[in-house]
Amino acid sequence: MARIISAAETGPMPVNSTYAQTLENQFRQSGIMHLMAVSGGHFVLVAGLVRRLCMWMLLDRRLTALLVSGVYVLLALAMFPSDSVTRAFIMGLIGALTYAMGGVRKR
Repeated sequence: MARIISAAETGPMPVNSTYAQTLENQFRQSGIMHLMAVSGGHFVLVAGLVRRLCMWMLLDRRLTALLVSGVYVLLALAMFPSDSVTRAFIMGLIGALTYAMGGVRKR
């Protein structure tokens, strides 16, 4: 438990480059390298789950957008910073904003 608290206080530990390369090679050899890539699809899946849950709970659209944005922040923080993560994060936030601003459709 003290080790977990120590890690939380000091921030993320650097990853050993040899370990990272070995892990990448193993992912590549087993054919699951695509699982290491972060794309907008990951953000869309998370947003879809949060929206469905919020709709089920009959939450307001603005609150739903706020929750989706919060989950996007957590997801972006959990990922290794890269251009694809930043791009998916920004586009997701723009999508959440437009969802919050959306009005009732007239037929």
